[in-house]
This record gives sequence, structure tokens and C-alpha cells, in this order.
Amino acid sequence: MTAESVSEVVEKPLYVTSCSEIGTTPEALEKSLERIFFLGRVWKCVILLEDAEMFLEKRTLGDLQRNALISVFLRILESYNGIVILTSSPITTMDEAFKSRIQLFLRYTPLTFAQRAKIWESHIKQLESLESLFNPSTINISELRANLSMLAKYKLNGHEIGHAVRTARQLALWKGIPMGFEEVQYAVSVAGGYDNTNEEDKRNAGETAKRVVGDTDDDPYDGVEDLMSVAEL
Repeated sequence: MTAESVSEVVEKPLYVTSCSEIGTTPEALEKSLERIFFLGRVWKCVILLEDAEMFLEKRTLGDLQRNALISVFLRILESYNGIVILTSSPITTMDEAFKSRIQLFLRYTPLTFAQRAKIWESHIKQLESLESLFNPSTINISELRANLSMLAKYKLNGHEIGHAVRTARQLALWKGIPMGFEEVQYAVSVAGGYDNTNEEDKRNAGETAKRVVGDTDDDPYDGVEDLMSVAEL
């Protein structure tokens, strides 16, 4: 949500892509980055490059292929004068070349219960605004609010919470029912977001998943992969 907030503050669109999708050879990487930064200049947008740990990790003498990729990444990154945000998983040692080029480093610790509750509430408010456009009701806002404490127990980050909400929304549309707490619980259970909750919560989420999808002899996940792909868009 940091990138979205920056985009809002500077009043510029946000362009999101993953470093895992921009090429595994120096030539392919250069072509992809040049296209991304060209669009960044044309659209005057904030660029978010996710999963950048493969570039940020310190180079080693024995990995010439990766060293070449990092050199290309740095060269093209330096030529861009807009806002670029890189996200990564924890890395052991950052490459020195990046330390001198990145203006601000932010480290995020796991969210607290209160912080997760605040993020869920923010998404519920967005759904509430969306709900006002539809008649009859397509989202059970009161049910979601009533279960806010339960939702906040799931140890998700802000990105994962957003994905769960979008997946639940698509699931409800797919089944032709109002989106409620059960659909959100199912979306979280598919993503494995209840791994760190207590055993009772896990059982409740599992039972919810069965009810939402349907406990039949057919494959309960039939069509869910397509649904998840749509939810990511």
C-alpha cells in the first residue's frame, strides 16, 4: 500500500510490474526495462517493481550471468528521473551500487492486529462506496464489519489483504451471490493466510471453504484457478 499512497500524494498513476517477468538475459531485461521506463515517462507515473531481491542482493564473482543483469538494471535505472519503488523479500547483503542510488530505504515489520484491522476496515469502506452503486445489494457490509476482529486475526500483509478482498469479490460474482464474510474467509484459506492462526480458526475457515465452494464429489476447486487469475487483474 506504500506505492499506492505515494501515487496518491504525488497525484500520478501507478504502473506495477514484477521483476520476475522482465527477462532472464541481459538483452531481454534491457528491452523490458526500456519499455517500462518509456511508458513511465509518457504517462508520468510512479513505477513499482516488485520482487526486486534478485537485483538488490550483493553480486558475487562466480555468478557472471546475474552480475550482467544487475549492471543492465543499474544503468537503465540511473537514466530514469521519475519515481521508482522497489519491493523485495529480506536480503542478506545489499549490493553497494544500490546503496548509493536509492534515496529512501523502508523496512516493514509484520503488521500488528490493530494495523491489520485498520487495513481491513479501509477495504470495507471501499467496498461500501462500491456497494452504493448497486441495487440490489451485492456486498454484505454489515456482516464484514461484524467479523472485523476475526479477519484481523489472519496474519496477512496489506498486499495479501487486498488480494483476498478482490478474490472474494470475484468469487461472489462468479457464484451470483452477495459477497460476505464466508467468501472472504474462503479467499484467505486458499491463499494459506490462516497458517498462523489458532487451530479453532483454521477449522472454522476450512468448514467455510467447504460451504462456499460446495461439498460435492466434483472437484471443489474447479474454476478457482481462473477465478484467482481474474482477481489478480
